[in-house]
Amino acid sequence: MRKHPVRKLLGLTVLYAVLIVGIFIVQFKSESVISKNIGALRFTLAQTENENKETSLRNQMQASFRGISFLCSDSDPVTVDGNPVQLVSVEQSGDLSSIVTFSDSSTLTFTLSDKSNESSLSVNANPSGKKISIPYKLNSGFAQKETTETKILVASKRANFALNAPKITEDNRVVFTSRERNASFISYDPTKRFEFDSIITLPLADAKTFDSTVKQIKTAVIRSFNSKVQNAPDSISEAEAVAYIAEMYTSNRYNEALDTVPDSIKKNSNNTYLSAPFFGKLQNKDKRLEMHLQQLKSMAESSVTSKNADIFTVSGIANFLILNKRTDLARKVLSIPGSIEKFKPSISLATGIMEVYSKIYPYDPQLAGLLENCLAACEDAVAEECSVENQRIKLTENGAPLNLVQQIKTGAALIAYGNTRGRIGLTGTGNMIVNCAISNPDSLDLKTLAEIYPLLVKNTAYPHVVILGYYGQNPVWAWTSAKNISYKVDEQNTATMGVEFPQSLIHHVIIKGLPKSRSKKPIIWGLEYSQAPNFETYNTMGYYYLPETKTMLFKSRHKSSTETVKIYCTPSGSFFTPDTPAPAAPAKTVAKPVEVKKPAENSTEN
Repeated sequence: MRKHPVRKLLGLTVLYAVLIVGIFIVQFKSESVISKNIGALRFTLAQTENENKETSLRNQMQASFRGISFLCSDSDPVTVDGNPVQLVSVEQSGDLSSIVTFSDSSTLTFTLSDKSNESSLSVNANPSGKKISIPYKLNSGFAQKETTETKILVASKRANFALNAPKITEDNRVVFTSRERNASFISYDPTKRFEFDSIITLPLADAKTFDSTVKQIKTAVIRSFNSKVQNAPDSISEAEAVAYIAEMYTSNRYNEALDTVPDSIKKNSNNTYLSAPFFGKLQNKDKRLEMHLQQLKSMAESSVTSKNADIFTVSGIANFLILNKRTDLARKVLSIPGSIEKFKPSISLATGIMEVYSKIYPYDPQLAGLLENCLAACEDAVAEECSVENQRIKLTENGAPLNLVQQIKTGAALIAYGNTRGRIGLTGTGNMIVNCAISNPDSLDLKTLAEIYPLLVKNTAYPHVVILGYYGQNPVWAWTSAKNISYKVDEQNTATMGVEFPQSLIHHVIIKGLPKSRSKKPIIWGLEYSQAPNFETYNTMGYYYLPETKTMLFKSRHKSSTETVKIYCTPSGSFFTPDTPAPAAPAKTVAKPVEVKKPAENSTEN
């Protein structure tokens, strides 16, 4: 062999070639690449075959849609709470969607808006933990133009797209959370489309400018009310008087405000429950409150039957849903928007949904999550009607200007929604809408000021709902102007309620859903107190209980800033604190994917 080195080299080369080819033949015989297409969405997967000819997916996937691909592999896996998970299956769940399932039961649902060339892609995550992340890359011919933490703008020579997601990391991952589950990849016209994040640096989007606007509104309410008292006292409305008293309270001028309001307003038999904490007459006001609650219940039930999402535009619906959060009715109402295919809300409906979400979330994130599938459509509805010119924003409805109050409602809803979602672009847009709509508060009439006051001013003196807890499904709550009301229940079902209001001042409270014992009297100031129908004529503490509706009507002249009342209760169900999550929704009420390209309330609004 030493004499024939060339022959030896050729022999070894042939041997190695045969071995390498054999390995490739065996590998390709047991592994294959498969593709699944839904319109412009293409899944590329790898599967292996064992000795028994059984196939299984490898941890390898590429979901490509126009300018972007979502990926997973052993070297760059999908992760849940930072831990890698394995691809288990990719199954088509409808004409326009596929569900990708991982080894920990987490899923990602990819859904097209339609099968046209103009379709958009949405991705809905259902992580088993707190967050799930998936790698992505831009396809050939596409380049990244602008980037924020929640959006990237992508462009080719002929098309422009936006990737919107809860979080987009610098190492090219899209991160979803159990709270923020949706991402989208949509086409847009850069010359026309409004982007929430684009206004962040503009002066009128600044929170300090918003705070200045609110301060001017507060001052204008007092100035305008005093002027109206002098010039047209008989034309003052209940809402105008309530806004005035609430604002005067913040300057320690509560009694002065009550004295300033004409008796014709304070004693008006047509007053609603709104003014009950200030003007009393609780038995009459409670009847009107009960009527309002029954009307809301009737409208909620009707909306479920007809699947009409306009219920979210009704004043007071957020409070109603929070009060009834432990019932099936609340879950059904919250599931309506997500069950509507190609959901495209109006400005007022999008505003209502975002406001309801923001108010329910602090009490019960899981319940608020029933609205998750329609939130992107609500954001799009507002964005499509926004335009910026000369550093000022304009909000319209189908091209027509919106009235001032609706602009303020939408601006306030965006601020609350942006704070809840942790997105400064949404909050800044809300600030800017309000600041541009109200350039001069002194030019507004008192009626308008009273209407927008509870939307913009955080003031617990303005009559509001306080959730104290739940006995089974039934809420116990207060309609009040108190700064705070605490409610604690011991093992003997004795409730200790602490009502916070300035010392020596009088205020009234309607407490609903209170299962007071008929045989035991409440303890106030360390003494047993008997009820009296004429308790409001007393110049001290007093109450009256209505067993039919489990309502306590309560008046207090505070000896201390926090008055403590001990109430013996006979409830029919266990007590739950306000932040106890509602029971899980039955499967039939869970919202379907939408096919579309925080706790004391300070007002009677949604």
